[in-house]
Amino acid sequence: PTPSRTGEALLVRGDAEQSVRDFERGLQHSRALGSRPYEAHCLLGMALALRQRAENGDLERAHELQEQAIATGQELGMARLLRDAAASHA
Repeated sequence: PTPSRTGEALLVRGDAEQSVRDFERGLQHSRALGSRPYEAHCLLGMALALRQRAENGDLERAHELQEQAIATGQELGMARLLRDAAASHA
């Protein structure tokens, strides 16, 4: 499975710490490949994981990462990512 899928599964299981690490690997991988859509998904996933982990500085970083994901999603016309981002704010 891809890092973002594994990170999502870890998040559902409540393992926010491992999920953050997994999304970080996915983000590095997506940037190395130049895959902006994958990067946007990893940014949003990491934001969700950071919110769940909620350690010192996590909520601020989560907000920044989510804003980056939204900006990329808008630029690339990623409707599903934008819906997911909006739902995570609800």
